[in-house]
Amino acid sequence: IMSSIPVKTLYIKNPGNVNSDYVPTYLSMINEAEEKGTTICDVKDELCKSFSLGNIEISLYNTDFYTAKGIDGEDRSRIENVNSIGVLAKVNNRKIYFASDIGDYSTFKAETIVASEIGDIDVYKVAHHGYVSYNNGLVPLSYLKPEYNIVTNNKELSLNV
Repeated sequence: IMSSIPVKTLYIKNPGNVNSDYVPTYLSMINEAEEKGTTICDVKDELCKSFSLGNIEISLYNTDFYTAKGIDGEDRSRIENVNSIGVLAKVNNRKIYFASDIGDYSTFKAETIVASEIGDIDVYKVAHHGYVSYNNGLVPLSYLKPEYNIVTNNKELSLNV
């Protein structure tokens, strides 16, 4: 995106020394932003966890880097979904939650933690395209209680939300 259009501020999790296959991608984005004079806002910084766009209030969740293992014992932090940023938009007394690829893992329940912090919402862009796996559990949904759901995959692989 930054190579095609001017970006004023990049909100990003700076991975530091996290053991992830995606660290080179993050560092490349940070380097390009620095070269273009883009403001870099590390979402771990309290000042970068929320901002406004006109009358839209944006809040970022799951902003620290985590290590988690799946039920199979595999290190899921390398897959990156455990570190997905959840985005809550509030506009006209409505709450819209974009869950990215966030999920619950046997050692870290990112999806449930964020859902419990957010609470009732109006619109839910369902996590991980609506795929049923370690995402879209009943416990997180019991906190969110969405009125509308947006699923971005085919019907056969989606959770019936």
